[in-house]
Amino acid sequence: CVCVRVCVFVCVHGIVVKKLVDFYWNTSLERLDRRLKAAYNIGILPPAATAGILDDACGLGGSRGTAAKAELPTSIATSAATAPTTTTTKTTTTTTTTGTTPTTRTAVQPTSTSRKKLEQNPMPMEKQQRQQQQLQGQALVLAKTQFAMKKMAPGQRYAFKIDKWKAGDRTVTFRCLQNAYATLRHMYDARMREHGLREFLVYGDERMLYSHVAASAGAFAAALSKDYGVRTGDRVAIAMRNTPEWIIAFLAITGMGAICVPVNGWWQTRELKYGIEDSGSKVVVCDVTRLKRSRPFLKSLGVPAILVRSSEAKQKDQRNENKIKSNRYGMADVQLFEDVVQRRRGEPWPRGNEGVDDPFAIMYTSGTTGFPKGVVLTHRGVCNSLYFMHLAEEIKTHFDGKTEGQPVAILPVPLFHVTALHHNLLNSILIGRRLVLMRKWNPEAALRLIERERPQSWTGVPTMVQDMMECPRFQEYDTTSIEMIGGGGGPTPPSQVRKTSDYFKGAEPAQGYGLTETNGGFAWIIGEEYQHKPTSTGRPIPLVDLRIVDPDDPSGPALGTGQEGEVLVKGPLVMKEYWNKPEATKQAIIAREGKDGHGWFRTGDIGRLDAEGYLHLVGRAKDIIIRGGENISAAEVEEAFYTHPSIFECGAVGIPDKRLGERVGMLVVLKRGHTATGAELRGYLCSTRKLAKFKIPEANDIVMQKDKLPRGATGKILKRTIRKIMAERLSDMLGQSPPAVPAARAKL
Repeated sequence: CVCVRVCVFVCVHGIVVKKLVDFYWNTSLERLDRRLKAAYNIGILPPAATAGILDDACGLGGSRGTAAKAELPTSIATSAATAPTTTTTKTTTTTTTTGTTPTTRTAVQPTSTSRKKLEQNPMPMEKQQRQQQQLQGQALVLAKTQFAMKKMAPGQRYAFKIDKWKAGDRTVTFRCLQNAYATLRHMYDARMREHGLREFLVYGDERMLYSHVAASAGAFAAALSKDYGVRTGDRVAIAMRNTPEWIIAFLAITGMGAICVPVNGWWQTRELKYGIEDSGSKVVVCDVTRLKRSRPFLKSLGVPAILVRSSEAKQKDQRNENKIKSNRYGMADVQLFEDVVQRRRGEPWPRGNEGVDDPFAIMYTSGTTGFPKGVVLTHRGVCNSLYFMHLAEEIKTHFDGKTEGQPVAILPVPLFHVTALHHNLLNSILIGRRLVLMRKWNPEAALRLIERERPQSWTGVPTMVQDMMECPRFQEYDTTSIEMIGGGGGPTPPSQVRKTSDYFKGAEPAQGYGLTETNGGFAWIIGEEYQHKPTSTGRPIPLVDLRIVDPDDPSGPALGTGQEGEVLVKGPLVMKEYWNKPEATKQAIIAREGKDGHGWFRTGDIGRLDAEGYLHLVGRAKDIIIRGGENISAAEVEEAFYTHPSIFECGAVGIPDKRLGERVGMLVVLKRGHTATGAELRGYLCSTRKLAKFKIPEANDIVMQKDKLPRGATGKILKRTIRKIMAERLSDMLGQSPPAVPAARAKL
């Protein structure tokens, strides 16, 4: 009798405890869901779906069954971090040593009930393990969702507010983070002072503290203000490879209320002139290579140059000691960066009167109309993006434990890219990270830096990761410090996602999707989620709303789950406008019918949302080629080809490339009676310097055709047909089957 009573008591008690757990989980999520929906129109799926997943993952059983396994809540913090919960899951805490950095982690462990279920299941062991990992991964998503929702609830640190700002010529009313920094200067003042004695920049054998960089930035800003007359809203261009001076100049420019124009370091003379002239830059900060390319036009534009890292002999003008005469460059108004900074060393960092919706940068990005368009990014956009990154770091710290010592990252991407500028540089300032600069990409040099500097994360383009894995000496280098490896800027083949996990042991693969026009990534996927859905770019973060629409009717009704259409995004991350291009801005930022209102940016990418809210990119509507993370305008390449006297017509398309994602291919129709080879056409373009070399197709990728290019009923050239023709012709040349036409595009 006693045994029976004890058994009955235990069973009843277990049921009561389970009911209490279910009640807490459901009511807490429901309460947070109601508050977020009421305030900001953000919410998650019904908790009945989420609780079922936790039942299975944590061994709770229950009548909700496994039907909920396929259901996950709309992402609130999926993009922020991946981590287990301490709410209802059974966890263990372990300390592992990675290289020299010990890290405390909390991991979800299956309970005895779930283990018994798996033992009774006749499935093969590998399949059982995969299913168990998948269920645990789903539990992690739900755990971080609840944690993030609490952090973003009204009154909390990461709460939202409804605000208004301009996008194009109309006002947008939408949510943004209530406590985000108002401007970048506010962040610099707070964070660089806090991290003052930490190392900030590593460049070769040079190491600089945060305090040193801040002092140099203040001195350079004082020089720009007093010696060059730069004021709030004036533009200052930076044209150089990744160096500490690039970062010092950027901090000085944006911290004094001016607008930075980071021009593409690979541009040639024609492109540099366009960017500097179009932006109306008042000063150019450049290295020797870019100065040589800019020499033909800087004097005519009346733009002075500040030269960094030059070993050239300095000849001081006796009439004015503030000027450096450089006969080698044929320009009198060229000053050396170190001299400009030294003259104002110790002076206070001037403060501008910029506001939250004023621009901090004009970043040029290639589009479909030839010359690049200047994307105007505001302090509101970048600061909201950065503050959400801070939430991501807080979630990671809360669940994974704080890594002892200073966080470290390597910067392999050029700083004129939003991936490098936002997600590497500015995010490093936010969290006090040491940033190791690479002047030029080299996979083995990157592996040496990983072994020497022990970074925890790697953010670059997929091509770089592939290059490192294919390095013959990869196994000789210690890469075990890497905990997360990913980024954006191009598509990641599913096979590479699995390969990354095999090569970088213990590192979680990650991918992001975004554009220059959206201040970088607005959808993220990482870890087990990414391996489970390797073709997805994740779910949108709660700072934005996303719609899939008919490209021919973007203002019409949104398409349903699984339907393919153009990706539209709205939120504070979206750019203000295209510089000096009001018509292009009107086409890119549109209003939608009903409650959606104005402020929707047309990404030009074709995608679909699955039943779980994950975004899958399947193509693009815009005529651009993404080569190793670089956007190349097909129209710009075609325009350069048309300057050759033998070209009758031509069409540029992207060709699949294992390393770069895709490269430039050109289908050419010559004029009657004319002859030319691919090598001759390439040599012509290289000699004219009308295009940067990475935009010029290789000789073998220039294919000749006698017939006119394929056109549709309206006379428009059919690029998809050209891609098929190119694939067939190139495969015939190589004796291989035609490669698949590139589809997914994950851009950052």
